[in-house]
Amino acid sequence: MLKCGHGAEHTSSQAEKSSPVPFHELPFILKSRGGLVKFNNWDVPPTDNYGLACNVGREYAAHFVQYLKDNPSVVGSNLLGRIAADIDFKDKTAAKGYWVGFFAHLECLIHAQSKNIDVFADLGLTTAVWGTKPSASCEMAPLSAAP
Repeated sequence: MLKCGHGAEHTSSQAEKSSPVPFHELPFILKSRGGLVKFNNWDVPPTDNYGLACNVGREYAAHFVQYLKDNPSVVGSNLLGRIAADIDFKDKTAAKGYWVGFFAHLECLIHAQSKNIDVFADLGLTTAVWGTKPSASCEMAPLSAAP
């Protein structure tokens, strides 16, 4: 069973900066160099060390969540979906540890936060605001439009 570090205080060098890191500068995002601006939202190096990949994946999750904290206006814009769309879930090498660690740590953080809210009341508020209207939180913008 994975143990989550709930309640531990961590400092981030990012939190100490005056401006947030752009999305394409997250450590697992590859922005192509050249004419067209294209992103690969899950670009990780090959590895033969599954445990190390899991640890790095957890670190990637922390970077992603810090990005969301620093950029609240993008929360709900399906960035996680964009990342997941670029993951090769069929990869059976040790590199799969990157995404296993990434999503496992996100689950820990979701669980920790869910203790502080009534998740169904929050869903009701979201539904009341958006109703059946299309919203930014339900659409997947083109990858080139990533913040």
